[in-house]
Amino acid sequence: MERGYIANRFQYVRKHFFPRWDLKKEWKVRYIPNASFAGRCNEKTKEILVNRFDNEDDLDLLLIHEICHVRCPSHDSGWQNKFFLMSQRAKDIGRDELSNLILRELHIVKESPPVTAESIYRLIEQCVHDVPSISYNDAVNHVAREHGYTSSALKHKYKRTKDAFKRANRILKE
Repeated sequence: MERGYIANRFQYVRKHFFPRWDLKKEWKVRYIPNASFAGRCNEKTKEILVNRFDNEDDLDLLLIHEICHVRCPSHDSGWQNKFFLMSQRAKDIGRDELSNLILRELHIVKESPPVTAESIYRLIEQCVHDVPSISYNDAVNHVAREHGYTSSALKHKYKRTKDAFKRANRILKE
């Protein structure tokens, strides 16, 4: 994959969809071949990581999705509202197909079961069940990635992740 192409699309998305975001241009885009994810937002390194996309619209959709996560780490109403505004922006600049892709993805997110504290704790327990040797940090990282959080944001929002991990390990030993 040509890294220059991805960098150019990142600049295009930044200019046309997020003109007031990252004015100091601290954020970069990086292509990660063979990653297990399509895209990620890494706040620590200020990078948008991309892997899988089929065409220009798909890459722009992925970049828009991930940049929306810079301010809203989960797919909560704040993220959904921002993403919806991006569909309108795409339409305004004549990118009707991209607008439709954004609306389709937004529909999928809205139709997904809500993330609750109990569902997060069950997923951590499932990690321990599936990989008994998993560390607490690896389990949290896995669940965080699956739900668009950083591990620290997940632990901050869901205070009993450590309890869920310990409970799962106790059950394993019984």
